[in-house]
Amino acid sequence: MNKIPSLPPLFYLPCIRKKMLFAMLLYVLLLCSALGIAQVPAEANWKLVKQGKGIRVYTAPADSVGRKYIKVLAEMSGSLEQAKVTFQNIEEQRTWVYATKQASLKEKINENHLQYFHETAMPWPVSNRAISIAMTIKEDIPNQNLIIRQESIPEGLPPQKGIVEVPHFWASWQFSEVEKGQLAVAYYLDIDPGGDLPVWVVNLFVAKGPYETFVRLGKILSP
Repeated sequence: MNKIPSLPPLFYLPCIRKKMLFAMLLYVLLLCSALGIAQVPAEANWKLVKQGKGIRVYTAPADSVGRKYIKVLAEMSGSLEQAKVTFQNIEEQRTWVYATKQASLKEKINENHLQYFHETAMPWPVSNRAISIAMTIKEDIPNQNLIIRQESIPEGLPPQKGIVEVPHFWASWQFSEVEKGQLAVAYYLDIDPGGDLPVWVVNLFVAKGPYETFVRLGKILSP
């Protein structure tokens, strides 16, 4: 495990101190999230597969047949309240979650417990993927954190021609306000898309999908 970077001397330029602060906070988010995650092991062998615009996408082997865990660490402008409102607006996932064909609210237990349906558009000739998701939002106001958990509901979807039900989905988001208007984000994904997928499709959704999602999310949250 990498060592936590030490703070730079006070005479360093402000921009360098800010970058170090982000790096340290992302490391802490990574450590804290990993310790509390049952779906994604902390000792996973992560490999950086894509980066840019303050976003770093990693993958790690999840099983012997090629399935991968996904981790994303990012820095973006915005607030915890903006992030919360964005996730509560299920239908708007079409504007920022990569390849979303449709997303619709099934049940609102309360503002922090939602159940919804999500369909992912896949490139021809691959069938679209669909899933029912339970989402829990937890605010940690004293520590300026927002934690969001998403997990598939094993209830079974009505059979639909050209659509494959995702057998397993689990995701964790942790937003932390570094300073006013600045967020650090740690994201984990464990998914079995179901069926046989061509390698080129898997690669598309492993690297490009998470990266594009974070780019779009950053634009929504930016003041």
